[in-house]
Amino acid sequence: MLKIYFMRCKFNLFFILCCLPVLLFSQNKLLLSVNENFTIKNNKIKSILEYRIEYSANGDSIKYINFVKNFDNEGNKIEEILYNNDGSIGIKHKSFYDKDNNKIEEINFINDSIVDYKCKYKFKNNNKVEETIFNGDGTISLTKVFIYNDKQNIAEEIEYNSENKQENKCTYEYDNNIIKYSVANSEGEIECNYIYKYDSNSNLIEWVRTSESSKTSLKHTYAYNKDNKKISCIRFKNNQIRNKYTYTYNNSNYLIEEIQFNKNDIQDYAIKYFYNNNGLESFKNEYDSNNKISSKTIYEYMYF
Repeated sequence: MLKIYFMRCKFNLFFILCCLPVLLFSQNKLLLSVNENFTIKNNKIKSILEYRIEYSANGDSIKYINFVKNFDNEGNKIEEILYNNDGSIGIKHKSFYDKDNNKIEEINFINDSIVDYKCKYKFKNNNKVEETIFNGDGTISLTKVFIYNDKQNIAEEIEYNSENKQENKCTYEYDNNIIKYSVANSEGEIECNYIYKYDSNSNLIEWVRTSESSKTSLKHTYAYNKDNKKISCIRFKNNQIRNKYTYTYNNSNYLIEEIQFNKNDIQDYAIKYFYNNNGLESFKNEYDSNNKISSKTIYEYMYF
């Protein structure tokens, strides 16, 4: 039996923005988010609609709309809408850009009208130099200031609270294909360190995070094929393998399969990707540890 409903939003975008380390560079190797603008602009995509179908063990399935993403003519995402289960808007996220396609403002709405938070960004020579996050009532939650070195790589990131007192300071060091990043609290004590290592093709091959307070270390290692496509990732905690990922591509270098294995080398899940004639992802199937399909995600595109 197929039931259709609109999924309640499961994500807190404010948490994503504030709690993950956002590492932003100008003409730098370190990129933690995929830049999809070229694909969107090149294909003249106006909107992407995502549906999901989830399958239960007894054979029932549930279909719901997950989100809609809208883009401008430059491929910039200008709006993302996540839906409640009754079809109403749960969260709306809007973005605004300057003439150089730098994102200068974001507004997050609860439902369709209540402002949850707002972010504003200032740029100089296309480098982001300041980021301010406002609460829903317009008061400042925090401010980040970015300082660059003479090679236009970010050197420092300083965070101030609502009372304009320094909370955290992040410092970056560059040594050929290695980037080091440390986070210090308001007392100047180092809380954690990150190390990013790259190969001669600027592919990230190792990521290490050490925590001074919890005395834990995390490490990710990556391998690539001759076309610089990532084919594997191994994640460690305190030098013990946590899980592994493998990636398979077709002759056009499109990702067609991703598999996660646990520490015992047993499959946790697998994802298979399928594309339309324009090379855009049309749907993907997710499989459980027994290779039984658990969900399908379907993408629909609207064009300019």
